[in-house]
Amino acid sequence: MSNTQEFSGARPLQPRGAAQTAVAEVPAAKRQMEYLPVGFFGSVMGLTGLSVAWHLAHEHYRVPSWISSFIGAIAVAEFIAIGIGYITKLITAPDAVLDEFRHPIAGNLFGRIPISLLLLPIVIAPVSLDLTRGC
Repeated sequence: MSNTQEFSGARPLQPRGAAQTAVAEVPAAKRQMEYLPVGFFGSVMGLTGLSVAWHLAHEHYRVPSWISSFIGAIAVAEFIAIGIGYITKLITAPDAVLDEFRHPIAGNLFGRIPISLLLLPIVIAPVSLDLTRGC
């Protein structure tokens, strides 16, 4: 029991219903994924755009090309990490994903996932055209 509960006399909330009982059985570490917003995929879009900008700067102003590659690698790694996190959220807290999808503002942010998938091949193409084409 935490200090605030000791002094306020509040009891921990008890889950109601079968669905809430199933969610309550999920370990606390996995329940933290409930707070992962789908809007984080927007950062992948931003990093991809930044990588493309540095690539153009390399072509026009001869800045080092490794900067574009490094930012592109971060964008790919970030997409994989956020994707794994969001799949974990979907498994451990499907109600939270559904609530986010039905929200009038946050629901529109689900479009960031396919847009990120459309932008990532631009970053991956200089490394492997076969991987970009999906072969």
